[in-house]
Amino acid sequence: GMLFSNIELIEQANQDLLRELEKQVMENDDLLQLCVGELFLRNIQNLLPIYTPYCLNQAQSVETYEKLISKKGSAFSEFVKQMMVD
Repeated sequence: GMLFSNIELIEQANQDLLRELEKQVMENDDLLQLCVGELFLRNIQNLLPIYTPYCLNQAQSVETYEKLISKKGSAFSEFVKQMMVD
């Protein structure tokens, strides 16, 4: 929670936006007529309460990450190394 805050809610919101965008693409032959900005404006009321805590937690998230990564040989440090290789 300290590191990734409410990332599950953000993932779900992004999946919902993607579905709506895909629907617009399927319904519209002329992609130049597609307006992504309108999609965000229609969803801003749902997005702000989700993204606000995530953004406000950014400084604490970075601090937590730096503490965890500085512990050489820790499970977290080794996990991050492996993810970078992958």
